Amino acid sequence: MVFVMDPTVRMTLGRRISKEVTVTYSTNVTSDPNQILAVEYRVSDRLSFIAQYEQASTRRLSARTNNFSFEIRFRKRF
Repeated sequence: MVFVMDPTVRMTLGRRISKEVTVTYSTNVTSDPNQILAVEYRVSDRLSFIAQYEQASTRRLSARTNNFSFEIRFRKRF
């Protein structure tokens, strides 16, 4: 069995736009770049909505897939 390690270095920047909205940008700064943009809207301490867009690597154009995802997070303390 052969394991190949592909270490990456990411740069992440975040900015709170308002009390409820946070924007985060992240990029891979190594030789195979990709970018992620996420927007989080906190309705309350228990409920938040997150929209995320990921631009895939520009080096592997044949396998390039851009992804958009949407999450609903509900927090409950026990």
